[in-house]
Amino acid sequence: LELLGIYDGQSLFLKLGEPLQANHVKINFVTYDREHDTFTPFTTSHNVSQDIFISELRLLAAQELVSTLNKDISHIRLRGQHGKKAGPILFDDYTLKQSIQNLTDHQTIAVQILDRPEFVKPNQVLLQVHRWYPSKQELQEKGDDVVLPIGSSILTLKKHLASVQTEILEEHIALARPYSYQLKTKNTLSTLLKWDLDLETELHDGDLILYKDVRDPEVELEGYRSPREGSLKMEVTRPLEVGLHIHTMYNEEGRAKFAILLGKKTEEDTTTSSTTTTTTTTTTTSSSTTTTTTSTTQEKPQE
Repeated sequence: LELLGIYDGQSLFLKLGEPLQANHVKINFVTYDREHDTFTPFTTSHNVSQDIFISELRLLAAQELVSTLNKDISHIRLRGQHGKKAGPILFDDYTLKQSIQNLTDHQTIAVQILDRPEFVKPNQVLLQVHRWYPSKQELQEKGDDVVLPIGSSILTLKKHLASVQTEILEEHIALARPYSYQLKTKNTLSTLLKWDLDLETELHDGDLILYKDVRDPEVELEGYRSPREGSLKMEVTRPLEVGLHIHTMYNEEGRAKFAILLGKKTEEDTTTSSTTTTTTTTTTTSSSTTTTTTSTTQEKPQE
């Protein structure tokens, strides 16, 4: 139990079904449409060993595609889906556990249909690159697939982009690596993205990269709502922090503060005591007057 991270007092959830064997995980297949960047889940899930080779997993995925689409598929690519991204490519000579870091139950495997045999090699990374046009507030829809050697950096990608087109020089190319939520609203591409990535930042298989021409001015629309804040765009400033001062009897400033406070307390106690004494005297006098009046009233009937 300790190896599974289960300790005393921890809650366990039970589910009906066949128990998984040791070293097995449940996986789900989804079809990945690269052109529209969408995912369609399969109806079934599979229990597989963590040591299954990707070549065997590929056959299992091909069978699912045939039964789902009712047609033969010649070439497919498997990718370890991460969030809303297709994720890294899974290669035949590796096991599932070797291919996906932090492999967990209900792992999603994206199945991409290719029109030719796999052209990316294990010593390469596949990047999805889109161009951003700041002045038009437009993002290149489909983007381009860029294959680079494993271990490539931002600088390597900049040199590659400068070599495959002549419109933007290398020194005018700015790159950003967005999160999924930042692609939902075009305004966030110009206001929330970090376009000055470190040139030594290493790229990984499946990364989504945006690039732009720094000479093209950014255009911000007034009054848009940020997807994170949900409020009108405004300059973000931190409120001034209020300092906390602790005064004690062991420092000069503290003793001075306590002397003032004690002085005020003594005056308040004296005033309160005097008011109480006066009130008591007035009450006693009123009581005597009441007694005299009562006695006089009682003597009149006797006369």
